[in-house]
Amino acid sequence: MILARRRGFLAEMQHQAKVAEQRQRAAAREQAASARRAEQAWKAEQRAQVALQRASEADRKRLEKEAHDAHVASRQAEVEQLNAELAAVYDQVDSLLESTLAVDDYVDLGSLRRTVEHPPFDRRLETPIPGPVTLPDPSAPVFQTPAPPTGLFGRKKKLAEAQAQAQAAFAQAQSVWEHEMAELPGRRQAIAGRYAADENNRKQRLAAAKARYADECAAREAQVAQHNASIDELITNLSYGSVEALQEYVGIVLANSVYPGGFMVEHEAQFDPGTAELALRVLIPSPN
Repeated sequence: MILARRRGFLAEMQHQAKVAEQRQRAAAREQAASARRAEQAWKAEQRAQVALQRASEADRKRLEKEAHDAHVASRQAEVEQLNAELAAVYDQVDSLLESTLAVDDYVDLGSLRRTVEHPPFDRRLETPIPGPVTLPDPSAPVFQTPAPPTGLFGRKKKLAEAQAQAQAAFAQAQSVWEHEMAELPGRRQAIAGRYAADENNRKQRLAAAKARYADECAAREAQVAQHNASIDELITNLSYGSVEALQEYVGIVLANSVYPGGFMVEHEAQFDPGTAELALRVLIPSPN
């Protein structure tokens, strides 16, 4: 005979999935109930506080008592809610046998196969960096002819001085312009170099991200392929009457049994290949 206590790998996965589903439902119910209790208590206390602030001194003691009573009532409602949830658990335990008799425990092993689900690839790095703005040529300076001087005396001297100042300013501007024009190719080349480096860095990061994504996809595909191969192997061995395969299948069926919280159940399965009979023993908590 074969004695099976521990669940196999597939059975354990099936059991953990069922337990997680049960916990999610219980957590959702508890969260909704807690939210309702908190909202009721908050509204009651807010109403009492508002009334207390608006009340005269003669009514203050009465309203303080009403606020206290509202707080006690909200706490009592919370206790009643918790007791109701506990009673629901008791009811689940009491009706456990009756409810499970209507359940078909057959497990379609083909339904345990998985399909690969890949998260979408982050394509932000696929967008090229906008090209740099081309530096325009600086405007060439233009000689500004000075205005004729005014007055009756020294006009010739004033005009000569103004022309000399204009020539000096033009020469200075011309020198600055020539210097800027001489530096312009280098500045443009530096900007183009920085853009090329940034764009190359983007392409390298994109290539690394694609390689990492491909590796992750391959790992997911390998994991699913391994899982599906184990399912196919189990189906094949089960069709041949393999004792180990039958034991694994029984473990998967039992793994679908999820009991109320705190109600710990253990199974012992004994299979006799000679008679092809399976004996199942279920260990449940004592009535106390």
